Amino acid sequence: MADFLNYNLSEEIENQKRKTGGLYVCLPFVYKGKFLNDAVDSAGEIENTASVKKNPVWGMSLLKAGSMRFRWNETNESRKNFLAELCTDAATHESSKESSSDELSSLPSAQNLTPVSLELIHSKTVYLLTDGTETFERQGDGMITKNPALLPVVTVADCVPIYFYDVRTGCFGLVHSGWKGTGIIASAIELARKTFGTRVEDVCVAIGPHIGECCYTVDAGRAQHFAKNFGPDCVTRIPGTIPGSDEKFSLSLTKANLAVLNKCGVNPENIIVCADCTCCARFGDTTKCRSKNAASGDFIYGSFRRQAAPVIEKQTSSGNPLAPDDVSKVPFTVQAAFCGYL
Repeated sequence: MADFLNYNLSEEIENQKRKTGGLYVCLPFVYKGKFLNDAVDSAGEIENTASVKKNPVWGMSLLKAGSMRFRWNETNESRKNFLAELCTDAATHESSKESSSDELSSLPSAQNLTPVSLELIHSKTVYLLTDGTETFERQGDGMITKNPALLPVVTVADCVPIYFYDVRTGCFGLVHSGWKGTGIIASAIELARKTFGTRVEDVCVAIGPHIGECCYTVDAGRAQHFAKNFGPDCVTRIPGTIPGSDEKFSLSLTKANLAVLNKCGVNPENIIVCADCTCCARFGDTTKCRSKNAASGDFIYGSFRRQAAPVIEKQTSSGNPLAPDDVSKVPFTVQAAFCGYL
């Protein structure tokens, strides 16, 4: 699957630092190979039936912003403050623009945006939002809506944030695609089709930063699962590993999700893929294939595999391996992935 836009976010993050303080990054969607910066009509040859003319953007917090962990039974002031400041920053930026456009005046103020959260379970469950209360105290891994006053937010670390926008109907949203939930973006597209009449040719998708095949090593069982369900291109046997129980493979979640999008019929020219690996990407490292030992700047993203591995290895070496429930409590930095009219 070729012709999608492969994008390195590190330079964009540097460019946006003055506006974002290095806490997050935002980008527009891509349609027919071009960024959708303002009016939908700028994409050409489509009839905009959305209630607003400006396009939503997609983005994610960075390591510097701290942990965006979310549970219904927990309070995370850092997350709460970050989302409030995100909307305030966006509103301030928007009000500073000199424009008399009636189209822009029809948009909701970013200060009035309502972040909508969801407790994740690595599923393929996607919620349809109307007023933002639909996910309250519920679990799942995706949200779509046509309400421009809502800002869907999911937490991600090494898993894949996938953002969605229908340029014709105005439906937008995002999903958290863990390895168990790979294929959830197809569920989101199908829900949009059933609810709003979304046509696949109008769908734009952004695959956000996640752990890359450079750092994601899996066993033979998981490799076989992905090869069978998403194509053999997703996995590569690591030379020198012993066939059988000790055989290891590199897994590309990017290729797996591109296979899903290809099966759905999404136009590659409407897809942007972030080349950044959350596990090893550093500021100043612009090489196409990063190394875990690359001598460059600070890490850009939080990563369970990178940040939690020393804790797990220490516990395991002591003869007391962590139980699954304990692993979820290991401290590491998760990001907030968001999509909306910022």
